[in-house]
Amino acid sequence: MRSMRIFGFVIIIAGIAALLFANYINEQVAQGKVKIDRAEKTVDKTQGLFSGNPVSEGVGKGLTGGAQKKIDAGKDEVAKYEKISSLLQTGGVIAIIVGAGMVVVSFFGRKKGRR
Repeated sequence: MRSMRIFGFVIIIAGIAALLFANYINEQVAQGKVKIDRAEKTVDKTQGLFSGNPVSEGVGKGLTGGAQKKIDAGKDEVAKYEKISSLLQTGGVIAIIVGAGMVVVSFFGRKKGRR
């Protein structure tokens, strides 16, 4: 029963670590979203400057095409890390619950020499 208790505490600590790491990822994702939003506004302004006629629209799209590809790649990265963060949060909560259950059960286990 003692090993079960220790293993339960290890699982609880791993769950807490998963939650903390998920929180860190969420903070980084939020910062990334702000950067993407700023970049999109800059690209939109640049495209707006060149939207006067069809010839200048082509020039504007040519100037901002690379930036738009980077923005799209950034959005894909954000979506990927949001999913990872969500899985870590779910796994962390489950690990804490399972670990706590193991610790509680270890206290109510069979005692030798009791009648």
